[in-house]
Amino acid sequence: MGKHRSMAVRSLLYLTLLLSQLMVLPDQVRAWGNTGHRVLALVAADRLANHARQEIKALLGRRSLADVALEPDTWKKTTRKETAPWHFVDIPKDEPAYDPARDCKNGECVVDAIARQQAILAEHNQSQEARTETNLHSKK
Repeated sequence: MGKHRSMAVRSLLYLTLLLSQLMVLPDQVRAWGNTGHRVLALVAADRLANHARQEIKALLGRRSLADVALEPDTWKKTTRKETAPWHFVDIPKDEPAYDPARDCKNGECVVDAIARQQAILAEHNQSQEARTETNLHSKK
């Protein structure tokens, strides 16, 4: 049972990372808009391990990842404006690598948002509501 849970959590973490990539890709790719978000969610869902697929179904019910792929972008503009910085990380063009102290002040970037999501998804004793929202977007 522990091995299956570990595989499911690993698959969910992979999914979280994959979905977040759309947020940090160049402007040309982000121009996909809603379609791009949904396609990426479909690809991610197709790559999930069976246990992760079951976890997603338990969290989302009848909705699919493609169904909820746009919700975080809506939230950052409406009900969860504080999440806007969680969709990207700004690395200066003249810097060779990501530096957390410089590029993610106070944990307000996609890198730390992913870490928060991973921690909540890995904790099966968290409430269903917390884990469901985390699957959609990180909660501070």
